[in-house]
Amino acid sequence: MSLKSKPILPLLFLTACWPALFQHATAAGRQSEDSPPAAAYPPPGRLVDAGGHLLHLNCTGKGGPTVVVENGSGDFSFVWSLVQPSVARFTRICTYDRAGYAWSEPGPDPRTFQQITTELHTALRNAKVKPPYVLVGQSYGGFPARAFARYYPKEVVGMVLVDVVHEDSRVFIGGRPQRIREFAKGREFPPPVTSYHPKAEQERPPALDEASAPVNKLEPPLDRLPAEVQRLQLWAQNEPAFRRAVSAELDWSPEELARMYAERGKPEYLLGDIPLIVLTRGEGYEDKGLEEERLRLQGELARLSTNGKQVVAEGTGHNIHLENPKLVTDSIREVVEAVRRGKRITASAQNQAPPAAARAERAQQPCMSAPEHRQFDFWVGEWDVRNARGRPVGTSRIERVEDGCVIMENWAGGEADGLTDEERAAIRALDAAFVRGRLNWTYEKDGQKTNQTSRSVDLFLLTRDPSGNWHVIRQMWTALPK
Repeated sequence: MSLKSKPILPLLFLTACWPALFQHATAAGRQSEDSPPAAAYPPPGRLVDAGGHLLHLNCTGKGGPTVVVENGSGDFSFVWSLVQPSVARFTRICTYDRAGYAWSEPGPDPRTFQQITTELHTALRNAKVKPPYVLVGQSYGGFPARAFARYYPKEVVGMVLVDVVHEDSRVFIGGRPQRIREFAKGREFPPPVTSYHPKAEQERPPALDEASAPVNKLEPPLDRLPAEVQRLQLWAQNEPAFRRAVSAELDWSPEELARMYAERGKPEYLLGDIPLIVLTRGEGYEDKGLEEERLRLQGELARLSTNGKQVVAEGTGHNIHLENPKLVTDSIREVVEAVRRGKRITASAQNQAPPAAARAERAQQPCMSAPEHRQFDFWVGEWDVRNARGRPVGTSRIERVEDGCVIMENWAGGEADGLTDEERAAIRALDAAFVRGRLNWTYEKDGQKTNQTSRSVDLFLLTRDPSGNWHVIRQMWTALPK
């Protein structure tokens, strides 16, 4: 989505269910007397059946894995015109317009994430665009991208999230920060419609602010697009079908976010170990508390995969793909190459080498220098976890966070076959982020072993269960002889 306002969390959700704000979802400008007919702008791609209605799919380039892009709310496939040609030089990339956008025909309601991903999956299949896919989601598009990975996990091998929204994010509504999920009405999720036969009399949600005047001048950063693409933008954003489509999508967003928040941490809502890069805009909130919360939630998105990282795009606003298309292209390339070579995503340079002033400030913190605060540095890394009989019970990635003052474990439970009842219960407890019982497990990495046992040093952990309640748990550690 393209924002007029400076640093605030995506206005796509500000517009979500509140018609008075929809005028900001499309770029503001001056009145235009006429909107050119669709025939004046033939689609750059092709129209593909998505289950009874046609979606516009524009695929360029060759090679694999194929990059598939989900736009922000109110955005069109051509908004990626500063990125798509560069990506097409090293792999195939497909942008598309969701139902009701630009050349795509309206689709069935409600516009749940499963409905959206079902249509995209059907269109890709009918267009013979075969998996595996690397998904790119920007802003609102991060939600259907994550949903696609949830419903078709075997087909998704990587992901790039471009300043996407977290399900627990707060945005300004009515002058104060509020969580979109709190506007959920508890509506029941219907199954997706796979064979759509629209009826003329079918009721559809009214278009938000449909009576507002069209525009003929784009504001930054849309003015960075080529002139011919700007003309497409002006035509497409003034189409009544587009406004109704945005309204229908965002009407269901609170329900989806409420469910994602309630189900957070469950395996199907995580991304396993696929390569993942989360790009976060550099321009943030002036309010310190909101800004810290924003960055923390963006960091959580990077930890959806045990093979992910966060990169802060300094000097950019929400539309990183328009303001710094090279960074977006490079991030897509990095994920594609990680998939091709079977390698892990490397830590970003900004995290490896902070400015000298920042390094000096951090060095003065006791947790960065005092030996008693560095005793668990040996645990940092990626581990295969086995029980006393050598059977795998899970994997674990350990990292230092909060400027190195906190050690965080990202746990993923493994197969429970052949384990004791106590160990199965412990794995379920670890998957739920709440540990009880006495275990004797070994962490192995590159031939090096350490042991989590009930015989030695005290370790107290702060952890949160799926309901959001915090607990302090106690572990005892000793190191196995080398």
